[in-house]
Amino acid sequence: MTAGGWEALATVVLATGVVTGGLWALYNHRTARRLEAARWTQAVLHDFYEERFREIKCALQYEYGEKLKTMLEQQNDPDPNRRSGIQGDVSLLEQLDMLLNYFEYMLYLEAEGHFEGRDGHAVFAYWFKLLEAEEFVALRQYIAEGGFGRVARELDRGGEVRVALFQSSSLR
Repeated sequence: MTAGGWEALATVVLATGVVTGGLWALYNHRTARRLEAARWTQAVLHDFYEERFREIKCALQYEYGEKLKTMLEQQNDPDPNRRSGIQGDVSLLEQLDMLLNYFEYMLYLEAEGHFEGRDGHAVFAYWFKLLEAEEFVALRQYIAEGGFGRVARELDRGGEVRVALFQSSSLR
């Protein structure tokens, strides 16, 4: 082989190595991002199913009409006189606000690219679907008027197909 042939062969081998190295780096980057997304999802899932949200999730799921609906209707009343003196367990409203703020934060993290939307939807699909139900009109109004804009927009997109991987069966 001539010197020119060796030089051409070296160029081809070098180019192949560069392309292979670039593809390998891209693969590793994508794998690392998915691993980070899985860690975020695991942390979100662990946090969501801890004790601190247990009571409000049970109230939403099983006792909405008895415990929350009337309080939310009072909160939504445009007359401030009727809003004062809320009847019921006001701590549930506080817990509801904490849960809605948690949803807001998760939707913010999703928007910022910390995890993919499908990860968050897999964790929260059941709950957003529950909030979209007809009997939760007072809650959706409370969400819309209470400054929970990301949650309100997510509920407005309710026609999307979501995968509900996790439900609250662990609460029983």
